[in-house]
Amino acid sequence: MRALAGVKRAVDWLVNVFMAGVFTLVFLVVLVQIFYRYVLNSPLVWSEELSRFIFIWICLVGWAQAVRSGTHIRITFIEERLPAWLRRAVNLSFQLIMMAFFVVLIWLGCLMVSRTVNRSLVTLPEVSVGLLYASLPISALICLFYSLYNLLLPDKGPAGATNDPA
Repeated sequence: MRALAGVKRAVDWLVNVFMAGVFTLVFLVVLVQIFYRYVLNSPLVWSEELSRFIFIWICLVGWAQAVRSGTHIRITFIEERLPAWLRRAVNLSFQLIMMAFFVVLIWLGCLMVSRTVNRSLVTLPEVSVGLLYASLPISALICLFYSLYNLLLPDKGPAGATNDPA
């Protein structure tokens, strides 16, 4: 289990560094676009598409961070009123359903990547559309890892998660 905790720390670090990098990148792209549009009166044609591309990655990897911290969208109105043993059963079911969903997203995402890897973005012909679609299986894989971690080590899981019995 220590090995799993070590892997989690490494994944956490990679996700955090990636998110800091893409937030910085999207900020710089938008800043350069503002400069070119309003100072030089010559807007860049590729900046909008690239910032949208980066934003998709931010959203999907941010989803993985929500799974890590247990802050993803969840309706707990009924669950909070259940006895502790039933709440644990509901949480287990929820984790298993989420994990199955992540596996499906990984599979479908890989299909989309393989179908679009040879296509390029309109304003950035050097960038493959497959790179955009790769955000889905990669983020789903990270979500699957975090969900599995939370399932195997519920007492070591996220502070905000509902996986600790009350």
